[in-house]
Amino acid sequence: RVFVYCLCWSVGALLEANDRMKFDTWLRRQDSSKRIMPRVQEGETVYEYYVDSRTGEWQPWKPPQWTYPGGDKLDFSNLLVPTMDSTRAQHVIRTVHRQKGPVLVVG
Repeated sequence: RVFVYCLCWSVGALLEANDRMKFDTWLRRQDSSKRIMPRVQEGETVYEYYVDSRTGEWQPWKPPQWTYPGGDKLDFSNLLVPTMDSTRAQHVIRTVHRQKGPVLVVG
Protein backbone atom coordinates (compact mmCIF):
# COMPACT_ATOMS: atom_id res chain seq x y z
CA ARG A 1 0.00 0.00 0.00
CA VAL A 2 2.76 2.43 0.87
CA PHE A 3 4.53 1.60 -2.39
CA VAL A 4 1.35 2.25 -4.42
CA TYR A 5 0.77 5.51 -2.54
CA CYS A 6 4.35 6.62 -3.25
CA LEU A 7 4.05 5.56 -6.88
CA CYS A 8 0.92 7.66 -7.31
CA TRP A 9 2.41 10.74 -5.68
CA SER A 10 5.76 10.53 -7.46
CA VAL A 11 5.39 9.05 -10.95
CA GLY A 12 1.70 9.89 -11.23
CA ALA A 13 1.63 13.18 -9.32
CA LEU A 14 1.56 15.46 -12.35
CA LEU A 15 -1.24 13.62 -14.13
CA GLU A 16 -4.47 15.46 -14.85
CA ALA A 17 -7.81 14.07 -13.62
CA ASN A 18 -8.54 12.07 -16.80
CA ASP A 19 -5.08 10.51 -16.81
CA ARG A 20 -5.31 9.77 -13.08
CA MET A 21 -8.43 7.71 -13.82
CA LYS A 22 -6.49 5.75 -16.46
CA PHE A 23 -3.55 5.26 -14.09
CA ASP A 24 -5.91 4.10 -11.35
CA THR A 25 -7.50 1.59 -13.75
CA TRP A 26 -4.07 0.29 -14.76
CA LEU A 27 -2.99 -0.07 -11.11
CA ARG A 28 -6.17 -1.99 -10.27
CA ARG A 29 -5.48 -4.44 -13.10
CA GLN A 30 -2.04 -5.08 -11.61
CA ASP A 31 -3.54 -5.81 -8.16
CA SER A 32 -4.57 -9.43 -8.69
CA SER A 33 -5.06 -9.97 -4.94
CA LYS A 34 -7.54 -7.06 -4.70
CA ARG A 35 -6.01 -6.22 -1.29
CA ILE A 36 -3.52 -3.49 -2.14
CA MET A 37 -5.67 -0.82 -3.78
CA PRO A 38 -8.33 0.99 -1.74
CA ARG A 39 -12.01 0.22 -2.22
CA VAL A 40 -13.40 3.38 -3.78
CA GLN A 41 -16.80 4.85 -4.55
CA GLU A 42 -17.97 5.45 -8.11
CA GLY A 43 -15.90 8.20 -9.73
CA GLU A 44 -13.10 8.06 -7.13
CA THR A 45 -9.50 6.98 -7.63
CA VAL A 46 -6.58 6.03 -5.42
CA TYR A 47 -5.77 9.77 -5.38
CA GLU A 48 -8.68 10.39 -2.99
CA TYR A 49 -7.01 8.18 -0.36
CA TYR A 50 -3.81 8.03 1.67
CA VAL A 51 -2.18 5.29 3.73
CA ASP A 52 -2.53 5.93 7.45
CA SER A 53 0.99 5.57 8.90
CA ARG A 54 -0.34 4.13 12.18
CA THR A 55 -2.62 1.43 10.74
CA GLY A 56 -1.32 0.87 7.21
CA GLU A 57 -4.90 1.13 5.94
CA TRP A 58 -6.27 3.38 3.22
CA GLN A 59 -8.16 6.42 4.54
CA PRO A 60 -10.02 9.09 2.53
CA TRP A 61 -8.55 12.57 2.40
CA LYS A 62 -10.61 15.06 4.41
CA PRO A 63 -9.78 18.76 4.35
CA PRO A 64 -9.94 20.28 7.83
CA GLN A 65 -13.00 22.34 8.73
CA TRP A 66 -12.25 25.99 7.91
CA THR A 67 -13.43 28.76 10.18
CA TYR A 68 -13.54 32.37 9.13
CA PRO A 69 -10.80 34.32 10.94
CA GLY A 70 -12.03 37.08 13.20
CA GLY A 71 -10.72 40.57 13.58
CA ASP A 72 -11.21 43.98 12.03
CA LYS A 73 -8.64 43.62 9.26
CA LEU A 74 -8.41 40.54 7.12
CA ASP A 75 -5.23 39.92 5.13
CA PHE A 76 -6.56 38.00 2.14
CA SER A 77 -3.06 37.43 0.75
CA ASN A 78 -2.25 35.19 3.73
CA LEU A 79 -5.47 33.19 3.82
CA LEU A 80 -5.41 29.51 2.94
CA VAL A 81 -8.82 27.92 2.60
CA PRO A 82 -8.24 24.16 2.78
CA THR A 83 -9.29 22.24 -0.31
CA MET A 84 -8.74 18.61 -1.20
CA ASP A 85 -5.71 19.57 -3.31
CA SER A 86 -4.14 21.83 -0.69
CA THR A 87 -4.69 19.18 2.01
CA ARG A 88 -2.93 16.53 -0.09
CA ALA A 89 -0.07 18.88 -0.98
CA GLN A 90 0.48 19.93 2.64
CA HIS A 91 0.55 16.29 3.75
CA VAL A 92 3.18 15.38 1.16
CA ILE A 93 5.27 18.46 1.98
CA ARG A 94 5.11 17.81 5.75
CA THR A 95 6.02 14.16 5.28
CA VAL A 96 9.02 15.01 3.11
CA HIS A 97 10.07 17.80 5.48
CA ARG A 98 10.17 15.39 8.43
CA GLN A 99 12.73 13.30 6.52
CA LYS A 100 15.02 16.35 6.31
CA GLY A 101 16.10 15.44 2.79
CA PRO A 102 16.27 17.61 -0.32
CA VAL A 103 13.22 17.55 -2.55
CA LEU A 104 11.80 19.54 -5.44
CA VAL A 105 8.05 20.08 -5.31
CA VAL A 106 6.49 21.40 -8.51
CA GLY A 107 2.96 22.29 -9.45
